[in-house]
Amino acid sequence: MRFFVRSIILPRYFPALFLVLTLVSCSPPPEQTKTVALSVTTSLLNSLIWIAHEKDYFKEQGLDIKFKIYPSGKRALDGMLAGVAEISTTAEVPFIAQLFAYPDLRIIATLGSSDNELKIVARSDRGIEEASDLKGKIIATQHASSVHFFLHLFLLQHYISEQEVTIQFMKAEELPVALAEGRIDAFSMREPFIRQVNKLLSGDIKIFSEPALYRKTYNLLSTDSYIQKNPEVVKKLLKALLSAEKFIAAEPNEAKSIMARLLNAEKDAVNKLWDNFVLRVVLEQGLLLQLQQQKQWSEQFALKKNGSQQPMLQSLHIDSLFQVAPNRVGLNVIDKH
Repeated sequence: MRFFVRSIILPRYFPALFLVLTLVSCSPPPEQTKTVALSVTTSLLNSLIWIAHEKDYFKEQGLDIKFKIYPSGKRALDGMLAGVAEISTTAEVPFIAQLFAYPDLRIIATLGSSDNELKIVARSDRGIEEASDLKGKIIATQHASSVHFFLHLFLLQHYISEQEVTIQFMKAEELPVALAEGRIDAFSMREPFIRQVNKLLSGDIKIFSEPALYRKTYNLLSTDSYIQKNPEVVKKLLKALLSAEKFIAAEPNEAKSIMARLLNAEKDAVNKLWDNFVLRVVLEQGLLLQLQQQKQWSEQFALKKNGSQQPMLQSLHIDSLFQVAPNRVGLNVIDKH
């Protein structure tokens, strides 16, 4: 009788057990987390990157981001090119400057833009009250960067030739102290360096702004070789950044609080700057036109003609963003259909 009971129970549960074993054996293995080294700055134009990190959007995409933090986008790009990271964020001017030596570079998407981020900051005690007072003065900036290009445009806007001033090149973090010590008369830069020198000189500075003179973009970029070997990583990065964009639109106050904490700044200061920034994941026609303009400037004023002569369009990696969010690609010179 005991054997009879067992012989009935086993067949009753065996099909279910077989089904469970079959499902377990056929289930795909869990997707492994991909580690990516990303060189960045802690700036408001990088807000999408930092919000995606703070809200775990990268983790949700299976990405483990290892941040390499630099004081400027130019240096962040230099770090990537030195092998410290696989992907970087930087403005379009450093990208153009390096494209001559590294034609493999590709912009994946623009993450933020501003037409009023950069300023000329001068010492008030040097008699600088109007832009024309900069003639004969020493103005410092970071070479072959967005602030260098802004300085070039600012001088043109005010009918000042570059021969009428002395331009010195320094690292971004050296500028506030150099101005405070009086080694220079003015510099071209952005926050947080403007806030730093304002504190050092107790507000005894003159700030010149030129809204709409130059629209600076901050871009996600890598090399074509890395992108081709890691197409899914690039698409996952873009998806995480699009999630961050949605969060900022839905919760702007929390987003500002996060960035104020990361920048070690007062939230009021972030509030004053916030409306100057457009934080969207896009590839736009305006970027392409701007790259063409800056290529000419770099050849004439900043760099030697010693590198790639490829069309600017070839320096944009379009496919990944088009696959993830085709409505964010606004380049009318292509037809992806």
